[in-house]
Amino acid sequence: MKALLPGNKSLLSFQVAMPLEQKQRLQRWRERQTKTTEDASTESEAANRGTKIHELIAAQLQGKPLDCPDELLEFWHPVRKVIVAISAPPVAIETPVYHPTLQYAGTPGLIASWQEQLTIFDWKTSYRMKQLSWMGDAAIQVAAYKAAFEQIAGIEIEQALVVVISPNSHLASSKLNVYALCAA
Repeated sequence: MKALLPGNKSLLSFQVAMPLEQKQRLQRWRERQTKTTEDASTESEAANRGTKIHELIAAQLQGKPLDCPDELLEFWHPVRKVIVAISAPPVAIETPVYHPTLQYAGTPGLIASWQEQLTIFDWKTSYRMKQLSWMGDAAIQVAAYKAAFEQIAGIEIEQALVVVISPNSHLASSKLNVYALCAA
């Protein structure tokens, strides 16, 4: 099924406001990623891992039974720290949003009350912890989700978070980075 509106990830590929140095770095990264079929396999594994974690989070929040594969436990355990801190029933879980004026659409992971503020969440999984300076596209993505939701629902989102879930192979526990990337 072809999308009627571009997703906000597609809009990010235009790199309109990206500095030249960052565009060049992104281009070099893309070239490295397409050199072998092993890279394509790794990218597919990462996408599948992310999809499964999104499904597990949604199931947990909806009170559905969970069946977390063993290979995802190192990602699942740290994100539960955020999930258990959600104090009220979620407003939306994996619900598509669209911006009628700017004509884009996307699907945030969660909209819920967290630390007593209405918050929009975007979940990311990675084997490496991320630095805030690397999160430019994620910040744009979550800001786009926020703007679209506010436009269609007429409800102000107080904060937007990107939650990076990452196992740490050097320690017994996993790590979790939560970036507050935009606030009202």
